[in-house]
Amino acid sequence: MNLSTPIISFIIPVYNGAAFIEAAYANILSQGIAAIELIFIDNNSTDTSCTMIKNLQAKDERVLLLQEKKQGAAAARNTGIKASKGQYVHFFDVDDTLYPNAILALRDVLDTRLEVMSVYGNTLRSYVPFEEAELPPETAGEIQVYDAPQKGLLWFANKSIMVGPPAFLHRRTVFETIGVFPEHLLVGEDALFHVMLGLHCVVAHLDRYVYLYYRHADSTVSKTNQNNVRNDKVFTYWPQYIKGYLPYYYRKVLPEGYRLELIKRIYGAMGRMLLKTPGFKARCALYSTLKVEIAPLKVPLLYRLFLIAIICSHSVWVYKFYVFYILEPTLRFVRLPEKDQYL
Repeated sequence: MNLSTPIISFIIPVYNGAAFIEAAYANILSQGIAAIELIFIDNNSTDTSCTMIKNLQAKDERVLLLQEKKQGAAAARNTGIKASKGQYVHFFDVDDTLYPNAILALRDVLDTRLEVMSVYGNTLRSYVPFEEAELPPETAGEIQVYDAPQKGLLWFANKSIMVGPPAFLHRRTVFETIGVFPEHLLVGEDALFHVMLGLHCVVAHLDRYVYLYYRHADSTVSKTNQNNVRNDKVFTYWPQYIKGYLPYYYRKVLPEGYRLELIKRIYGAMGRMLLKTPGFKARCALYSTLKVEIAPLKVPLLYRLFLIAIICSHSVWVYKFYVFYILEPTLRFVRLPEKDQYL
């Protein structure tokens, strides 16, 4: 077998994942594809992860161990992308589990539908490991193809319908088209990547379960939610909006639907964060901070009046009126700064 030309590159970021590495390796091999490479990227682990990966290297020349000092899954995945040689690329999370023949099924879609750049399947989210999880019902296995920018707009508008990176199989040309993962985001980098993917590439959905997402206590999402003292996801999403989705608007030519959703997300999030912040003085301070963070965007006068009303009243009804009767109907009339004003 010529290992210089693998069919599929499995890119596997690892941060203190020693408890999962052997099972992850066995799970990938069980997919039944010989012409692969397994690229483990150690992301500053302090446990025995590297030792375990080196043990795998000793018995399987398809295993590669790389180091990435910049913390975060995005940087680790990007290091793997640069080193990969496969025709197709799969991002495997070391603590998740692929269902039998999942990669073969995804590869078959890309092999037979040449217009499709990326294909994804269904995810089972579970608080117990694969061995203890109840098997999902059989699905029809139907394939639906989405032209750009359809899926990107859907994912941006509704993050709950997104699936994680292990649900996808990509042609490597995807990264030439949209670039790589945004490394400045430590949370939500995969969501922005998938929105970019859906905005610019033909994407297919295969209606079958591809992997189990194990939501254990040490997972990145669980830790992020634990650290969110206000217990509302809007505080997690906010940095993604202003450091990810807003700059992306100014870097690319995007459809009007993206602009409208961006306005809705930014000014809607401001209202929700104010609502979820106890204390009048704390809300005033937060409002001042948010105005600085969105600059050179400004808060339109009508929105400003209702945001101040939320600060003063701390009323959920004022917030709901603002979102449904003020924000939603007026999105089309809000203008964002020109590119030379923003950059």
